[in-house]
Amino acid sequence: KSLDFVAQAVAGAMSVTGNADGPPMRMGPTVADSGTGAHLAIGILAALLRRQRTGRGGHVEVALQDAMFSLMRNVMAPTYVSGMPTPRVGSTYPGAAPSGLYPCRPGGPNDFIFILLASKGHWEGLARAIGRNDLLEDARYARQSLRNEREVELRRIVTEWSQNEQKLVAMEELSRAGVPCGAVLDTCELLANEHLRESGMVIEHRHPDWGEIRIPACPIRIEGPEPKIEPAPRLGQHTAEVLAEIEQK
Repeated sequence: KSLDFVAQAVAGAMSVTGNADGPPMRMGPTVADSGTGAHLAIGILAALLRRQRTGRGGHVEVALQDAMFSLMRNVMAPTYVSGMPTPRVGSTYPGAAPSGLYPCRPGGPNDFIFILLASKGHWEGLARAIGRNDLLEDARYARQSLRNEREVELRRIVTEWSQNEQKLVAMEELSRAGVPCGAVLDTCELLANEHLRESGMVIEHRHPDWGEIRIPACPIRIEGPEPKIEPAPRLGQHTAEVLAEIEQK
C-alpha cells in the first residue's frame, strides 16, 4: 500500500532531501499525491483529445512512484556523471557558491532567505547589494570555480549581511540588484500575503464548521467565469438524500 510519504521513499526523493550528515528526510508538502493527480489530469486530457481526434479511447494510469520519480530528473544528473548516488546537500546549491539559505533578523524559526546564483551577473548583483564591491575586484573570486573553493568564507561574508536584515527587506534589496532570491514564508505569512490575496491565490472561504477562513485557491487560471469553491461534504451530509434516491428506484 502506498501513500504520499511512502512514494517519496521509493521514488528516491527522501534520499536526496536533508543535510549531508543526517538521515534521509521527507518533504513537508504532499508532492507525490499532488504530483500524481496533476500527471493523471494531464493524461486524462490527452486521452480525451485523442478520442476526439481518432474516436479511440483508452485506459489512463499513473502510479505514485512513477510520478514522483519523474520529478527527480534534475537530481539524477550527478549520477549520470559519477555513477554514484546523488548525495544530500541540505539547503546549499552545489557548484554555485555562495548560493544557499541564510539567516535573517530577528532570528525566528523561519527568518531565512534563499539565494540562488546561476550566472556571473547574479554574483555581481549580490556583491553590490551587500556592500562588498571589493569582492568583484578580488582575483580569488573572479570565477565560479574559484568561488566554489572558498564557499565557507563567502557564506560567512553573506551571513554577516543577512543576519542584520529582515527577510522581506533582504528579498527586496537583492531583487532590485537582479539576484534570484526568496524569503522563507511560513503558512501564516502565506495566508496573509498581500500579493497572493490580490492575485486571487488566497481567498476568503466560509466553512460550515470553522467559519470564515482563508485558503489556497486553484493555481490554474482559465479565462471565463471563476469556478465556485465549496467545502467538502460533511460526514453523512447527503445520506438521507442518497437513500431516498435508492428507495425511489
